[in-house]
Amino acid sequence: MRRRFATLAALAALTLLAAAGSLAFGAVPIPLGEVLAVLAGRGGDVQSRIVLLARLPRLCGCLLAGAALACSGAIIQGVLNNPLAAPNIIGVNSGAGLATALCCAAAPRAAHLTPAAAFLGALAGVMLVLFIAERAGAARITLVLAGVALSSMFSAGIDGVLTFFPDALNGYTDFRIGGVRNLSMARLVPAFWVILPALLAALSLSNELDLLLLGRETAQSL
Repeated sequence: MRRRFATLAALAALTLLAAAGSLAFGAVPIPLGEVLAVLAGRGGDVQSRIVLLARLPRLCGCLLAGAALACSGAIIQGVLNNPLAAPNIIGVNSGAGLATALCCAAAPRAAHLTPAAAFLGALAGVMLVLFIAERAGAARITLVLAGVALSSMFSAGIDGVLTFFPDALNGYTDFRIGGVRNLSMARLVPAFWVILPALLAALSLSNELDLLLLGRETAQSL
């Protein structure tokens, strides 16, 4: 237990150190003391603009995305009892990609709809995989096979959309590559209110996930 807490403390310290570095270093280096002054509301005008309008939103976006990806990866690996499991196995990536490609083809100028389309596509892909696995027998190998099959079908759908609507390639490429360019705190608020409750719900189910790692038979006997 002590070793576990020591590891968590070390990781938290490294995260804080990296966060401080991301605020202080860049095209315009800012001493850490001035960064703290800006965060306290006493910094200069130029430093405040750099830190509050450019670097701080990027930092918060990276922390949110990293926490969500780490938590979802742990859940998928726990449910499938496979340390190599990834979102593409259960149709998350391809479902989001297909919905994004369709959104870019139908509304190429509505870039603000892309995140919602990706979320709904990922959710629909996962639910479809779970439905097929439930009908066929909800075993881990069935879930994996259904996810791989549907991911291949979704990927073929993406290729078809981009073939018939080549203009959608620009928006879809931006989605695939990702990035934290032009982030603002206002744009992060919707993601925050989605990710935070999901993280809290996942933490509340940590004991159940630990039981799943012991195997289905052991979990049922407990």
